Amino acid sequence: MGNSKKLNSKKSNSKNEGKMQLKYKIIIAAFVSLFLSYLISAGFERDSLQAVQSIVAHEPSGVSGYFSTWQSNLLFSDFTPSDIFRIEIIFVVVMFIALNFILDTRKLYNFLFEKRWIVGACILIFMTVNQFNGDSLAMYDSYFQTGEGSDFLYPVFGRERAIRSDEWMVDSAKNLSEYQLKNRYGEYNYLLRASNVSNEEKLSFANIASNPFYLIGIIIEKVLGMNCSYAFGWYAPIILALLIGIEFFMIITKGKKLVSFTATMMVYFSSFYLWWGFPKWFMWMHGALTCLYYFIKTDTIKKRCLIGYGAAVCGSNFIYTLYPAWQVPLGYILIVFIIWIFKENIEDVKKLKKLDWLVFGVAVFLIGLFTVAAFYDQKEYMEVISQTVYPGKRVSTGGNRIAKLFDYIPALMFSVKDSMNNSEMGMFITFFPIPMLGCLYYMIKKKKPDFLTIGLLIVSLFVGLYCSVGVPMVVAKATLISNSTPERAVDILGYIQVLFFALFMSKFKLPVYEDRNKKYKKKNRRNEETAFYVKPGFWLALIGAIGVSYLSVQEANKYVPAYMGRGFKVIACIIVAIILFNLLYTLNVKRYERTLYMVIAFALVTGAFVRPICRGTDAVYSKPVAKEIEQIVEEEPDSRWIGNNTPVNPSMLIACGARAINSTNTYPNLELWNELDPENQYSDVYNRYAHVVVTFTDDDTSFELLTPDTMRLYLSYKDVEKVDVDYIFSTEEIGVDNEYVTFEKIYDEAGSFIYKVTEK
Repeated sequence: MGNSKKLNSKKSNSKNEGKMQLKYKIIIAAFVSLFLSYLISAGFERDSLQAVQSIVAHEPSGVSGYFSTWQSNLLFSDFTPSDIFRIEIIFVVVMFIALNFILDTRKLYNFLFEKRWIVGACILIFMTVNQFNGDSLAMYDSYFQTGEGSDFLYPVFGRERAIRSDEWMVDSAKNLSEYQLKNRYGEYNYLLRASNVSNEEKLSFANIASNPFYLIGIIIEKVLGMNCSYAFGWYAPIILALLIGIEFFMIITKGKKLVSFTATMMVYFSSFYLWWGFPKWFMWMHGALTCLYYFIKTDTIKKRCLIGYGAAVCGSNFIYTLYPAWQVPLGYILIVFIIWIFKENIEDVKKLKKLDWLVFGVAVFLIGLFTVAAFYDQKEYMEVISQTVYPGKRVSTGGNRIAKLFDYIPALMFSVKDSMNNSEMGMFITFFPIPMLGCLYYMIKKKKPDFLTIGLLIVSLFVGLYCSVGVPMVVAKATLISNSTPERAVDILGYIQVLFFALFMSKFKLPVYEDRNKKYKKKNRRNEETAFYVKPGFWLALIGAIGVSYLSVQEANKYVPAYMGRGFKVIACIIVAIILFNLLYTLNVKRYERTLYMVIAFALVTGAFVRPICRGTDAVYSKPVAKEIEQIVEEEPDSRWIGNNTPVNPSMLIACGARAINSTNTYPNLELWNELDPENQYSDVYNRYAHVVVTFTDDDTSFELLTPDTMRLYLSYKDVEKVDVDYIFSTEEIGVDNEYVTFEKIYDEAGSFIYKVTEK
């Protein structure tokens, strides 16, 4: 008895000592991580990143330039508040890496995976409280009074992206304008186009019932302020998309955690998703299908009611977040998955009771109700945009874009080196065509038809036909694919390859563990060399891997010649060939996991640095000219403005609360344009979604189409009175010698000018 007590006492003391040692290790790791964060942060300064870009661009001076700027930054020569937040972010990352060396990694990652929703909430709180966003608002510093303003003009991490103009110049300016409205949640946003445009943030049934972020955003704005609300609005959809994506892929992979996480990273860290501004259709589709699956699988009516509401929110959002170019091909996939889920779970479906079917019917009804309510909120937009030249009347029969599926190697560089258009080139990490062929091979080998594989193959063949040679107009219209374009539909083909990858890797049979932290059972040890389902032989697998990776490089060279240097091509080819070889050849457990880790790393390199991390909105509001505009608007709230000569100027105006007649026309202001063009001579130019550039002229008023979504209005001095404008905001001086109107300069500072307009 006494020996037993002593033994228990020793065990207890040993545990306590172990806990104390762990605490000391964590404390030491925290101090070391803080020091390393300071060292590393000096290499992430704005000038340091520019040096890195020069390295990628094969400029020899880049290496020496990087180290000289790093040493300079290390000496606190120009330490700013932005550096504090940079160190804070790096500390979190470095500390997490340190925990991998202190704690049991399997336990650590299992814990994080099991608590992923809590972890996601913590990350969102961290980003919100710190007022971080992923916007490229720093672009405004390039246009207005460069270098003047607060310490947060530039990103804390990364760099602003000029190519994302639809984001920072259109969406972000519109979102900021909503904060400037007297009635923040009223019916109209009267700043856009200086006319009543439906306010997307209005207090409406659709927003309250089907927007999961709406009420939370209002509370955060009231309690913590605009910048925190703006940060929440930025990161909440992204984090939710990641979490829902994991749940969705867990269904496809039958609960394979690592494969599900890898596939989620392949989608949401792809250059397509990050460069295109987080297309929400994927999140809503994943959410709707996940809710449908768990609605069938759950066993209580309370859970079914909650899940049914979630399905209604996700389903309605998928429908009314309109962009047919991606929605239509995604719709094909949605149909395949709905049928598959019912087919795979037919026994559970048969067990559903009348009350369960009633709840299901109510969920379907709510999808329709929320969709109709949302369309009603945007009825003016829907009516007008459908009649526009662009994008309303766009019709396509496809063709000549299939080669993009091979561009996953140059995608590795998109975050650090600009191409002709990184957004257009952005793509999913596909490893095409290996995942698709692997799934097909496995199905043939097992002689067992797999409905999901067959369904996705049918969709791939049809969309692939559309993207390669095109389809007849009658077929295109009957299948609605005419509302897409091959440039957009091919992106969905890439997404299908990710689905194939998840199916492909989930077929691997893992060994049975006696204890996940110990070795395998002896009788199951032979399973460590589990034969994979694709085994073409070592040399055949090697040749296939090298061939596909080489083909990827060659296709990319045709599309973006001279984009990749020789060294990068060789290294990238080797990396991709290793991944493809492992996918093709017989896998053991260790190589299987390493392959997935390599794909995760591939995804991180592709997307981690695409988006900057900025703090607040100082790039706009700390500018002296912004304060001047706000002051004038406060005194004359009904004044009408023109942002002269660039499409960025009117965006600055609406962000500062001014009513700009030439802010981006998300749908055309036909009342104004018809006033200037009563004979509709230029209707094909202005009857479209368009950025509007205004240039004053002595000649008659005319319109010129610069690009499919940009037009120039040559506004005659004699027609200025027709637009009833009070102020002009410009980044260059305006000629004032004309017989119709007077431009009185009332503000002139650092290349920004404001003129008051009066009739002569």
